[in-house]
Amino acid sequence: MKNLYMHEGVFLRHKSVDNQTHGIWFDTDCENILINEAVFCSNLEIGIYLEANQGPISIKNSRICHNKHYGYSSAIRPR
Repeated sequence: MKNLYMHEGVFLRHKSVDNQTHGIWFDTDCENILINEAVFCSNLEIGIYLEANQGPISIKNSRICHNKHYGYSSAIRPR
């Protein structure tokens, strides 16, 4: 799941399992995001990928496991 320009988002009990790409991807201008009680496992790429966001993005009470590359990765846009 790729998310862009999201403000004030809540992901409660979201599941991203066995995807052919990232489990979830927040790309560009996402802020005030809460991920709670989620599962990001066995995805072909990164479990949670954050790119070009000002945040905050909070991850609580969640499982991130057995993803092919990383469980979590972040790329920050230069200013």
